[in-house]
Amino acid sequence: QDQALNIGSLFHSGMEAYLVSGCKDGADTGEYDLEAALATLELAKPPKDERQQVYFKESLLEVKSMLINYDRHAGPKGINPAFPTLRVACDPEGKPLVERAYWTPLGYRDYVFTCQVDAIVIELGVNLKVLEHKTSAPGMWVTRRLKTLGTDAQITGEIFTLANEFPQEDTGWKYLDGVRMQVFTKGWKPGSRSSPAPFQYSESRRTPKDLDSFRVRVV
Repeated sequence: QDQALNIGSLFHSGMEAYLVSGCKDGADTGEYDLEAALATLELAKPPKDERQQVYFKESLLEVKSMLINYDRHAGPKGINPAFPTLRVACDPEGKPLVERAYWTPLGYRDYVFTCQVDAIVIELGVNLKVLEHKTSAPGMWVTRRLKTLGTDAQITGEIFTLANEFPQEDTGWKYLDGVRMQVFTKGWKPGSRSSPAPFQYSESRRTPKDLDSFRVRVV
């Protein structure tokens, strides 16, 4: 469990640095810097507990490998570059919408719902989409994780919160068109039979009825 938490936390830090590195002057250029992401991981502080330090070192190596494999596959010079199909969205101040916290009223007293979103991207230059990163053990665990996307409460909460943020006509931001979850396989190696790519993804949406049902359940 300690190692799983380390991998998830480190991977999000590395991916945040990777995505932000490609944004210049308020726009995603697609020129992502793998070295910047790896350098960010080196700044991570190991835990004080000696037993956890062992897990931390192993996790650090695992996450570095995952980021390198992602860059080789979907980076600027990769086999199947993510850009320009997916572009990181930026706010009116030109800052990337990566690892942002959002909140929205629940319509009951002063209750609010909050969430932390990995990234918001522009898909095909048209609509906004939540980009969610997960890490998983290989094989059936990746498929099983993707199958939960349609009913995942965390994902529903993110869409519910952001549906009240977008569109914003003054910024030109479009309709929020659901979420894209990318599940990264731990220990993935090129030539893997179980998965030809270091990650698999799936997309999902929620209807207004789904979102209102979610709101009522949370309240």
